[in-house]
Amino acid sequence: MSQRASLGLVEAAGRRPPPGHSHHSGGQNSTWMDRIESIVAGVRHAELELVDIRDVERIIGARKSKLYADAATGLFPKPINIGGRMSRWPKHEALAIAAVRVSGGDDDAVRALVVRLMEARATLVTSIFGREG
Repeated sequence: MSQRASLGLVEAAGRRPPPGHSHHSGGQNSTWMDRIESIVAGVRHAELELVDIRDVERIIGARKSKLYADAATGLFPKPINIGGRMSRWPKHEALAIAAVRVSGGDDDAVRALVVRLMEARATLVTSIFGREG
């Protein structure tokens, strides 16, 4: 993902939705859901780059054990096994989580983003292979 696309994710996380564009009712949650939808929309057009745990640690600012614990509780996307004991994450997912955290998102906002990111993964696989992977 280009630096410009990465900045777009951060900008989308901090942007307020335009009036009348809320798909959800309920104050602050509505704003975060709109931000999450904006981030996910940007992710659909991002370049797919898989990064290892060291890169994810740098992006998020957390250690491996914390990232795996967060993945187990829905606060971070699960890794993709690429063979044997090797796992990778789509870089745009780590950047999206960082963007929500930087812009003040709480755990509920992050969990909602993780759900949408995992749905986007499934949609990507279906669009490429014509089935869920």
